[in-house]
Amino acid sequence: MLSFPAAMSAAIVTVLTFSGVTWAQVNDDAKAALNESAKALAALKSATFRGHKFIEATDPRVQNMKWDVQGSVKILKGTPNGHMIDGKTSVAGFEEAFKVAEIDGVATWVDTGNKKIVQAQSSSREGSNALMTAQQVMPEEFYSAEPFKRAMENTESLTIEGSEEIGGIPCTKIHAVYKGGRGQMTIHLSQKDKLPRRIATTAGQKDDVVTMIQEVTELKIDAGLSAADLAIATPEGYSLEIVPAKTADAPKVDPNQANPSEPTPPTPPAPPVQLGVAKGEVAPPFTLADGTGNQVSLDRLKGNVVVLEFFATTMGAAKRASPEVQKIAEEFKDQSVKVYGVACRERKDGEAAQYQKDLGLTYGLLLKGDEVAKQYQVKGFPSFAVIGADGKMVEFIQGTSTQGWQEKLATAVRTAAAAK
Repeated sequence: MLSFPAAMSAAIVTVLTFSGVTWAQVNDDAKAALNESAKALAALKSATFRGHKFIEATDPRVQNMKWDVQGSVKILKGTPNGHMIDGKTSVAGFEEAFKVAEIDGVATWVDTGNKKIVQAQSSSREGSNALMTAQQVMPEEFYSAEPFKRAMENTESLTIEGSEEIGGIPCTKIHAVYKGGRGQMTIHLSQKDKLPRRIATTAGQKDDVVTMIQEVTELKIDAGLSAADLAIATPEGYSLEIVPAKTADAPKVDPNQANPSEPTPPTPPAPPVQLGVAKGEVAPPFTLADGTGNQVSLDRLKGNVVVLEFFATTMGAAKRASPEVQKIAEEFKDQSVKVYGVACRERKDGEAAQYQKDLGLTYGLLLKGDEVAKQYQVKGFPSFAVIGADGKMVEFIQGTSTQGWQEKLATAVRTAAAAK
Protein backbone atom coordinates (compact mmCIF):
# COMPACT_ATOMS: atom_id res chain seq x y z
CA MET A 1 0.00 0.00 0.00
CA LEU A 2 1.28 3.47 -0.83
CA SER A 3 2.01 5.74 2.14
CA PHE A 4 0.09 9.02 2.43
CA PRO A 5 2.73 11.24 0.77
CA ALA A 6 3.37 8.70 -1.98
CA ALA A 7 -0.33 8.21 -2.71
CA MET A 8 -0.91 11.95 -2.89
CA SER A 9 2.15 12.44 -5.09
CA ALA A 10 1.05 9.70 -7.46
CA ALA A 11 -2.38 11.24 -7.78
CA ILE A 12 -1.37 14.87 -8.30
CA VAL A 13 -0.28 15.52 -11.88
CA THR A 14 0.59 18.46 -13.97
CA VAL A 15 -2.30 19.66 -16.11
CA LEU A 16 -5.54 21.24 -14.90
CA THR A 17 -8.44 22.99 -16.58
CA PHE A 18 -8.39 26.73 -17.12
CA SER A 19 -11.28 29.02 -18.00
CA GLY A 20 -10.28 32.39 -19.33
CA VAL A 21 -9.93 34.61 -22.34
CA THR A 22 -7.86 33.19 -25.17
CA TRP A 23 -6.90 34.51 -28.55
CA ALA A 24 -5.59 32.97 -31.74
CA GLN A 25 -1.91 33.80 -31.99
CA VAL A 26 0.77 31.21 -32.76
CA ASN A 27 4.22 32.73 -33.08
CA ASP A 28 6.56 30.93 -35.50
CA ASP A 29 9.62 31.84 -33.40
CA ALA A 30 8.05 30.26 -30.31
CA LYS A 31 7.21 27.10 -32.22
CA ALA A 32 10.74 26.99 -33.66
CA ALA A 33 12.21 27.33 -30.15
CA LEU A 34 10.16 24.37 -28.92
CA ASN A 35 11.17 22.31 -31.94
CA GLU A 36 14.82 23.14 -31.31
CA SER A 37 14.44 22.08 -27.67
CA ALA A 38 12.75 18.84 -28.74
CA LYS A 39 15.74 18.07 -30.98
CA ALA A 40 18.16 18.79 -28.13
CA LEU A 41 16.19 16.45 -25.86
CA ALA A 42 16.21 13.72 -28.53
CA ALA A 43 19.98 14.05 -28.93
CA LEU A 44 20.56 13.79 -25.19
CA LYS A 45 22.52 10.65 -24.31
CA SER A 46 22.72 11.10 -20.53
CA ALA A 47 22.16 13.78 -17.94
CA THR A 48 22.18 14.54 -14.24
CA PHE A 49 20.16 17.29 -12.55
CA ARG A 50 18.15 18.35 -9.52
CA GLY A 51 14.42 18.11 -10.11
CA HIS A 52 11.79 19.96 -8.09
CA LYS A 53 8.01 19.87 -8.53
CA PHE A 54 5.56 21.83 -6.38
CA ILE A 55 2.21 23.63 -6.44
CA GLU A 56 1.07 27.18 -5.89
CA ALA A 57 -2.65 27.78 -5.40
CA THR A 58 -5.10 30.56 -4.55
CA ASP A 59 -7.32 28.06 -2.71
CA PRO A 60 -5.81 27.90 0.81
CA ARG A 61 -6.95 24.28 1.21
CA VAL A 62 -4.76 23.29 -1.73
CA GLN A 63 -1.91 25.64 -0.84
CA ASN A 64 -1.82 24.34 2.72
CA MET A 65 -1.20 20.82 1.43
CA LYS A 66 2.30 22.09 0.58
CA TRP A 67 2.75 19.28 -1.93
CA ASP A 68 6.39 19.06 -2.95
CA VAL A 69 8.63 16.42 -4.52
CA GLN A 70 12.31 16.87 -5.29
CA GLY A 71 15.51 14.92 -5.76
CA SER A 72 18.60 14.18 -7.78
CA VAL A 73 18.09 12.56 -11.18
CA LYS A 74 20.33 10.51 -13.46
CA ILE A 75 19.07 9.73 -16.98
CA LEU A 76 20.62 7.33 -19.46
CA LYS A 77 19.24 6.95 -22.99
CA GLY A 78 19.93 4.30 -25.59
CA THR A 79 21.13 0.83 -24.57
CA PRO A 80 20.78 0.47 -21.66
CA ASN A 81 17.95 2.92 -21.09
CA GLY A 82 16.83 4.12 -17.67
CA HIS A 83 17.03 6.56 -14.80
CA MET A 84 17.70 6.76 -11.07
CA ILE A 85 16.04 9.21 -8.69
CA ASP A 86 17.03 9.86 -5.07
CA GLY A 87 14.72 12.29 -3.32
CA LYS A 88 11.81 12.97 -1.01
CA THR A 89 8.16 13.91 -1.21
CA SER A 90 6.22 16.07 1.23
CA VAL A 91 2.46 16.51 1.67
CA ALA A 92 0.85 18.49 4.51
CA GLY A 93 3.95 18.14 6.65
CA PHE A 94 4.42 14.41 6.04
CA GLU A 95 7.77 13.60 4.46
CA GLU A 96 8.99 10.40 2.85
CA ALA A 97 12.34 9.66 1.26
CA PHE A 98 12.66 7.45 -1.79
CA LYS A 99 15.35 6.00 -3.99
CA VAL A 100 14.20 4.35 -7.20
CA ALA A 101 15.91 3.19 -10.38
CA GLU A 102 14.62 1.77 -13.63
CA ILE A 103 16.82 0.08 -16.23
CA ASP A 104 15.40 -1.56 -19.35
CA GLY A 105 12.00 -2.27 -17.83
CA VAL A 106 13.18 -3.42 -14.39
CA ALA A 107 12.50 -1.24 -11.33
CA THR A 108 14.63 -1.32 -8.19
CA TRP A 109 13.86 0.62 -5.04
CA VAL A 110 14.75 0.98 -1.36
CA ASP A 111 12.14 -0.19 1.16
CA THR A 112 13.50 1.53 4.25
CA GLY A 113 10.75 0.35 6.58
CA ASN A 114 11.45 -3.31 5.87
CA LYS A 115 15.19 -2.86 5.22
CA LYS A 116 14.96 -4.32 1.75
CA ILE A 117 16.11 -3.57 -1.76
CA VAL A 118 13.19 -4.65 -3.94
CA GLN A 119 13.34 -5.45 -7.64
CA ALA A 120 10.37 -6.04 -9.97
CA GLN A 121 9.24 -5.56 -13.54
CA SER A 122 8.41 -1.90 -14.14
CA SER A 123 5.04 -2.93 -15.57
CA SER A 124 4.10 -4.92 -12.47
CA ARG A 125 1.89 -3.42 -9.80
CA GLU A 126 4.78 -3.19 -7.35
CA GLY A 127 7.12 -1.63 -9.89
CA SER A 128 4.55 0.89 -11.12
CA ASN A 129 3.75 2.02 -7.58
CA ALA A 130 7.42 2.52 -6.78
CA LEU A 131 8.05 4.53 -9.95
CA MET A 132 4.96 6.76 -9.87
CA THR A 133 6.09 9.16 -7.16
CA ALA A 134 9.76 9.28 -8.12
CA GLN A 135 9.10 10.01 -11.79
CA GLN A 136 7.27 13.21 -10.85
CA VAL A 137 10.70 14.73 -10.21
CA MET A 138 11.48 14.49 -13.94
CA PRO A 139 9.69 16.73 -16.46
CA GLU A 140 8.09 14.34 -18.94
CA GLU A 141 9.82 16.18 -21.80
CA PHE A 142 13.07 14.47 -20.79
CA TYR A 143 11.68 11.01 -21.60
CA SER A 144 8.75 11.70 -23.94
CA ALA A 145 9.01 10.54 -27.54
CA GLU A 146 7.32 13.79 -28.62
CA PRO A 147 8.28 16.63 -26.27
CA PHE A 148 6.02 19.70 -26.22
CA LYS A 149 3.55 18.07 -28.62
CA ARG A 150 0.54 19.39 -26.75
CA ALA A 151 2.02 22.89 -26.49
CA MET A 152 2.66 22.99 -30.25
CA GLU A 153 -0.49 21.31 -31.57
CA ASN A 154 -3.29 22.21 -29.16
CA THR A 155 -2.79 25.91 -28.51
CA GLU A 156 -4.75 28.99 -29.39
CA SER A 157 -1.84 31.16 -28.36
CA LEU A 158 1.91 30.41 -28.44
CA THR A 159 4.25 33.35 -27.91
CA ILE A 160 7.73 34.31 -26.74
CA GLU A 161 7.59 36.61 -23.72
CA GLY A 162 11.22 37.68 -23.58
CA SER A 163 14.06 36.37 -21.43
CA GLU A 164 14.31 35.44 -17.77
CA GLU A 165 16.90 33.73 -15.58
CA ILE A 166 16.08 30.44 -13.86
CA GLY A 167 18.67 29.40 -11.31
CA GLY A 168 21.15 31.81 -12.86
CA ILE A 169 20.62 30.37 -16.39
CA PRO A 170 19.41 32.85 -19.07
CA CYS A 171 16.24 31.38 -20.59
CA THR A 172 13.75 32.13 -23.33
CA LYS A 173 10.25 32.37 -21.87
CA ILE A 174 7.45 30.82 -23.93
CA HIS A 175 3.77 31.07 -23.05
CA ALA A 176 1.04 28.74 -24.40
CA VAL A 177 -2.73 28.92 -23.98
CA TYR A 178 -4.54 25.67 -24.83
CA LYS A 179 -7.55 25.45 -27.08
CA GLY A 180 -10.96 25.54 -25.48
CA GLY A 181 -9.68 27.26 -22.35
CA ARG A 182 -8.09 24.06 -21.00
CA GLY A 183 -5.03 25.57 -19.38
CA GLN A 184 -1.90 27.63 -19.79
CA MET A 185 1.75 26.66 -19.78
CA THR A 186 4.89 28.72 -19.38
CA ILE A 187 8.14 27.12 -20.51
CA HIS A 188 11.65 28.44 -19.84
CA LEU A 189 14.29 27.09 -22.26
CA SER A 190 18.00 27.60 -21.68
CA GLN A 191 19.39 29.92 -24.33
CA LYS A 192 22.62 27.92 -24.32
CA ASP A 193 21.69 24.21 -24.48
CA LYS A 194 17.97 24.73 -25.40
CA LEU A 195 16.81 22.33 -22.68
CA PRO A 196 13.90 23.17 -20.34
CA ARG A 197 14.69 24.65 -16.94
CA ARG A 198 11.17 25.48 -15.76
CA ILE A 199 7.69 24.36 -16.84
CA ALA A 200 4.66 25.86 -15.11
CA THR A 201 1.10 24.76 -15.87
CA THR A 202 -1.61 27.10 -14.60
CA ALA A 203 -5.28 26.30 -14.40
CA GLY A 204 -8.52 27.15 -12.70
CA GLN A 205 -10.59 30.27 -12.42
CA LYS A 206 -11.20 33.13 -10.02
CA ASP A 207 -10.43 31.88 -6.50
CA ASP A 208 -9.47 28.37 -7.59
CA VAL A 209 -6.27 28.82 -9.58
CA VAL A 210 -3.54 26.21 -9.30
CA THR A 211 -0.07 26.27 -10.83
CA MET A 212 2.05 23.12 -11.00
CA ILE A 213 5.73 24.01 -11.35
CA GLN A 214 8.68 21.83 -12.36
CA GLU A 215 12.22 23.14 -12.15
CA VAL A 216 15.50 21.67 -13.37
CA THR A 217 18.75 22.92 -11.83
CA GLU A 218 22.39 21.81 -11.76
CA LEU A 219 21.91 20.18 -15.17
CA LYS A 220 24.90 18.39 -16.68
CA ILE A 221 24.33 16.88 -20.12
CA ASP A 222 26.05 13.88 -21.70
CA ALA A 223 27.70 13.10 -18.39
CA GLY A 224 29.10 9.76 -19.55
CA LEU A 225 26.81 7.64 -17.38
CA SER A 226 26.61 3.86 -17.55
CA ALA A 227 24.23 1.29 -16.13
CA ALA A 228 26.47 1.07 -13.06
CA ASP A 229 25.65 4.69 -12.23
CA LEU A 230 21.96 3.81 -12.02
CA ALA A 231 22.43 0.77 -9.80
CA ILE A 232 21.22 0.81 -6.20
CA ALA A 233 23.61 -0.93 -3.85
CA THR A 234 22.32 -3.07 -1.00
CA PRO A 235 23.21 -1.31 2.29
CA GLU A 236 24.54 -3.27 5.23
CA GLY A 237 21.71 -4.91 7.12
CA TYR A 238 19.39 -4.89 4.09
CA SER A 239 18.21 -7.91 2.12
CA LEU A 240 17.44 -8.18 -1.59
CA GLU A 241 13.91 -9.17 -2.59
CA ILE A 242 13.13 -10.00 -6.22
CA VAL A 243 9.42 -9.98 -7.04
CA PRO A 244 8.96 -12.84 -9.50
CA ALA A 245 7.03 -12.37 -12.72
CA LYS A 246 3.85 -14.38 -12.57
CA THR A 247 4.09 -17.52 -14.67
CA ALA A 248 1.66 -20.26 -15.57
CA ASP A 249 1.89 -23.49 -13.60
CA ALA A 250 4.48 -25.84 -15.11
CA PRO A 251 2.96 -28.95 -16.71
CA LYS A 252 3.16 -32.11 -14.63
CA VAL A 253 5.49 -34.89 -15.82
CA ASP A 254 3.74 -38.15 -16.65
CA PRO A 255 5.87 -40.98 -15.15
CA ASN A 256 4.60 -43.29 -17.90
CA GLN A 257 5.82 -41.11 -20.75
CA ALA A 258 8.56 -42.44 -23.04
CA ASN A 259 11.33 -40.28 -21.54
CA PRO A 260 10.27 -39.23 -18.05
CA SER A 261 13.82 -38.21 -17.21
CA GLU A 262 13.81 -35.43 -19.81
CA PRO A 263 13.56 -32.00 -18.20
CA THR A 264 10.31 -30.10 -18.51
CA PRO A 265 10.64 -27.23 -20.98
CA PRO A 266 10.76 -23.87 -19.21
CA THR A 267 7.44 -22.10 -18.88
CA PRO A 268 7.40 -18.79 -20.75
CA PRO A 269 6.97 -15.71 -18.57
CA ALA A 270 3.50 -14.33 -18.15
CA PRO A 271 2.65 -10.97 -19.71
CA PRO A 272 3.22 -7.89 -17.55
CA VAL A 273 0.83 -7.43 -14.66
CA GLN A 274 -1.93 -5.00 -15.61
CA LEU A 275 -3.12 -2.25 -13.29
CA GLY A 276 -6.83 -2.30 -12.56
CA VAL A 277 -9.25 -5.10 -13.34
CA ALA A 278 -8.03 -7.14 -16.30
CA LYS A 279 -9.83 -7.16 -19.63
CA GLY A 280 -12.40 -9.92 -19.93
CA GLU A 281 -12.91 -10.27 -16.18
CA VAL A 282 -16.34 -9.68 -14.66
CA ALA A 283 -16.47 -6.09 -13.44
CA PRO A 284 -16.82 -5.81 -9.63
CA PRO A 285 -20.43 -5.08 -8.67
CA PHE A 286 -21.36 -1.85 -6.91
CA THR A 287 -24.30 0.19 -5.72
CA LEU A 288 -23.80 3.93 -5.17
CA ALA A 289 -26.02 6.95 -4.70
CA ASP A 290 -26.19 9.40 -7.58
CA GLY A 291 -26.36 13.18 -7.29
CA THR A 292 -30.11 13.09 -6.64
CA GLY A 293 -29.99 10.37 -3.97
CA ASN A 294 -31.12 7.50 -6.18
CA GLN A 295 -29.27 4.20 -5.98
CA VAL A 296 -27.39 3.09 -9.10
CA SER A 297 -26.16 -0.50 -9.31
CA LEU A 298 -23.99 -2.10 -11.95
CA ASP A 299 -26.31 -5.11 -12.04
CA ARG A 300 -29.25 -2.95 -13.14
CA LEU A 301 -27.08 -1.32 -15.83
CA LYS A 302 -26.38 -4.65 -17.51
CA GLY A 303 -27.16 -4.47 -21.21
CA ASN A 304 -25.54 -1.05 -21.42
CA VAL A 305 -21.93 -0.14 -21.97
CA VAL A 306 -20.80 1.56 -18.73
CA VAL A 307 -18.00 4.12 -18.54
CA LEU A 308 -16.65 4.97 -15.08
CA GLU A 309 -14.43 7.98 -14.46
CA PHE A 310 -12.84 7.69 -11.01
CA PHE A 311 -11.95 11.23 -9.98
CA ALA A 312 -11.15 13.46 -7.01
CA THR A 313 -11.99 17.14 -7.16
CA THR A 314 -8.71 18.04 -5.44
CA MET A 315 -6.64 16.46 -8.21
CA GLY A 316 -5.88 18.85 -11.04
CA ALA A 317 -5.62 16.14 -13.68
CA ALA A 318 -9.34 15.45 -13.22
CA LYS A 319 -10.19 18.94 -14.42
CA ARG A 320 -8.26 18.28 -17.58
CA ALA A 321 -9.74 14.81 -18.12
CA SER A 322 -13.41 15.42 -17.35
CA PRO A 323 -14.06 17.51 -20.51
CA GLU A 324 -12.72 14.56 -22.53
CA VAL A 325 -15.22 12.27 -20.77
CA GLN A 326 -17.95 14.82 -21.56
CA LYS A 327 -17.13 14.43 -25.27
CA ILE A 328 -17.69 10.69 -24.98
CA ALA A 329 -20.97 11.23 -23.14
CA GLU A 330 -22.15 13.55 -25.91
CA GLU A 331 -21.01 11.20 -28.69
CA PHE A 332 -23.00 8.28 -27.27
CA LYS A 333 -25.94 10.12 -25.70
CA ASP A 334 -28.43 8.41 -28.04
CA GLN A 335 -26.97 4.93 -27.55
CA SER A 336 -27.02 2.39 -24.72
CA VAL A 337 -23.93 3.87 -23.11
CA LYS A 338 -24.02 5.09 -19.51
CA VAL A 339 -21.27 7.44 -18.36
CA TYR A 340 -20.64 8.20 -14.68
CA GLY A 341 -18.11 10.17 -12.73
CA VAL A 342 -17.32 8.26 -9.54
CA ALA A 343 -16.40 10.81 -6.86
CA CYS A 344 -13.65 9.80 -4.46
CA ARG A 345 -11.94 11.53 -1.53
CA GLU A 346 -14.89 13.90 -1.10
CA ARG A 347 -14.19 16.55 1.53
CA LYS A 348 -17.74 17.83 1.96
CA ASP A 349 -21.25 17.21 0.66
CA GLY A 350 -22.08 18.90 -2.62
CA GLU A 351 -18.45 19.33 -3.66
CA ALA A 352 -18.56 16.76 -6.47
CA ALA A 353 -21.87 18.10 -7.81
CA GLN A 354 -20.47 21.64 -7.83
CA TYR A 355 -17.38 20.36 -9.64
CA GLN A 356 -19.55 18.93 -12.43
CA LYS A 357 -21.62 22.10 -12.60
CA ASP A 358 -18.55 24.36 -12.83
CA LEU A 359 -17.15 22.30 -15.72
CA GLY A 360 -20.49 22.01 -17.51
CA LEU A 361 -20.54 18.22 -17.25
CA THR A 362 -23.85 16.54 -18.04
CA TYR A 363 -23.03 12.87 -17.46
CA GLY A 364 -23.99 10.97 -14.33
CA LEU A 365 -22.43 11.37 -10.90
CA LEU A 366 -21.94 8.63 -8.30
CA LEU A 367 -20.95 9.64 -4.78
CA LYS A 368 -18.63 8.22 -2.11
CA GLY A 369 -16.90 5.86 -4.49
CA ASP A 370 -13.71 5.18 -2.51
CA GLU A 371 -14.51 1.53 -1.76
CA VAL A 372 -15.50 0.92 -5.37
CA ALA A 373 -12.21 2.49 -6.48
CA LYS A 374 -10.40 -0.04 -4.30
CA GLN A 375 -12.37 -2.91 -5.88
CA TYR A 376 -11.33 -1.67 -9.33
CA GLN A 377 -7.71 -1.36 -8.11
CA VAL A 378 -7.48 2.34 -8.83
CA LYS A 379 -4.08 3.72 -7.82
CA GLY A 380 -4.37 7.29 -9.09
CA PHE A 381 -6.94 9.85 -10.17
CA PRO A 382 -8.43 10.13 -12.65
CA SER A 383 -8.67 6.55 -13.90
CA PHE A 384 -11.23 4.99 -16.23
CA ALA A 385 -13.08 1.71 -16.62
CA VAL A 386 -15.11 0.63 -19.65
CA ILE A 387 -17.52 -2.22 -18.98
CA GLY A 388 -19.24 -4.10 -21.80
CA ALA A 389 -22.96 -4.82 -22.03
CA ASP A 390 -22.20 -8.33 -20.75
CA GLY A 391 -20.74 -6.92 -17.51
CA LYS A 392 -17.13 -7.73 -18.37
CA MET A 393 -14.19 -5.35 -18.46
CA VAL A 394 -13.36 -3.96 -21.88
CA GLU A 395 -10.64 -1.49 -20.86
CA PHE A 396 -9.01 0.03 -17.79
CA ILE A 397 -6.84 3.15 -18.01
CA GLN A 398 -4.76 4.08 -14.97
CA GLY A 399 -4.14 7.82 -14.87
CA THR A 400 -3.68 10.28 -17.73
CA SER A 401 0.12 10.42 -17.99
CA THR A 402 0.20 8.02 -20.95
CA GLN A 403 0.09 9.82 -24.27
CA GLY A 404 -3.08 9.11 -26.25
CA TRP A 405 -5.17 7.96 -23.29
CA GLN A 406 -8.14 9.98 -24.61
CA GLU A 407 -8.26 8.10 -27.91
CA LYS A 408 -7.68 4.79 -26.15
CA LEU A 409 -10.71 5.46 -23.96
CA ALA A 410 -12.90 6.59 -26.84
CA THR A 411 -11.87 3.59 -28.97
CA ALA A 412 -12.74 1.20 -26.15
CA VAL A 413 -16.22 2.73 -25.81
CA ARG A 414 -16.81 2.61 -29.56
CA THR A 415 -15.69 -1.02 -29.70
CA ALA A 416 -17.93 -1.99 -26.79
CA ALA A 417 -20.91 -0.13 -28.22
CA ALA A 418 -20.47 -1.77 -31.63
CA ALA A 419 -20.34 -5.22 -30.02
CA LYS A 420 -23.79 -4.88 -28.41
